[in-house]
Amino acid sequence: MYAKITGTTIKILDAAVIVDTGAVAYELQLTDKDLTNVELDQTISLWTFLDVNETALRLFGFANFDEREMFKLLISISGIGPKLALKILSHANPDEIQNAVGETNPALFKSISGIGSKNAQRIILELQTKLGQYADNVLKQSQTKSKDLETVYAALKNLGYDRDEVRNVLGQLDPDHTVEEKIKAVLKRLG
Repeated sequence: MYAKITGTTIKILDAAVIVDTGAVAYELQLTDKDLTNVELDQTISLWTFLDVNETALRLFGFANFDEREMFKLLISISGIGPKLALKILSHANPDEIQNAVGETNPALFKSISGIGSKNAQRIILELQTKLGQYADNVLKQSQTKSKDLETVYAALKNLGYDRDEVRNVLGQLDPDHTVEEKIKAVLKRLG
């Protein structure tokens, strides 16, 4: 529903930030780590996840796409709700979580208040299965992005742009943009 929100921070709360996008202001729950980096009147872009339950709709914001995807994996584990998932992501980034799971090392999870030995082991077991699927999806996305860059490069080369010029600009592009947006961005930068 909501994938990413860009706007200006107008209020910082204990565990959330309110972002004004112009027409609408959104309250987004953040990890402690992300919340400490937020300032008032700052333009920010956050990847989002909308949590729907019987009593409320809550919007969660993440500094990057990988954090959002890890959050979704964490809340898919029985016994881990959004609050605990945010606490885990405040304590460790997605790479550290993946490493702990890959090494079957529950210490990372046990160090977080609210997670005991038994739950830490269960989280690792469930994430081992889920991370296999996640890794497959990340690989597919990476391959798609690589094909997109090849398409952009080929199009600009056909327009007569120098190979080195194009390659320098390609590394600066937003990987989440479409091929058309990338081509426009390169053309704008190369003037």
